Amino acid sequence: NGARQGVAGFGLAEDPNLTALLYDPTKPLGQRISILNSTIVARMYHSELTLLPDGRVLVSGSNPQTLNDDGTPKYAEEFRIE
Repeated sequence: NGARQGVAGFGLAEDPNLTALLYDPTKPLGQRISILNSTIVARMYHSELTLLPDGRVLVSGSNPQTLNDDGTPKYAEEFRIE
């Protein structure tokens, strides 16, 4: 779920989380989460990531299903990759 509020699917996700975080359980308490790069792409639901052999991470997908009151998508289905 790439939302800061709500849950994945069924149009219940709001406020896209655009900041990647890294959790490192070997670090001391209070220092285990690091903020990484941000994105401009809202990936609310059904997004994927793949660790590439050179250590980069490929991020793709999104099928947010969240609609405006008039029935139009609030967050477009996403086809770009990062």
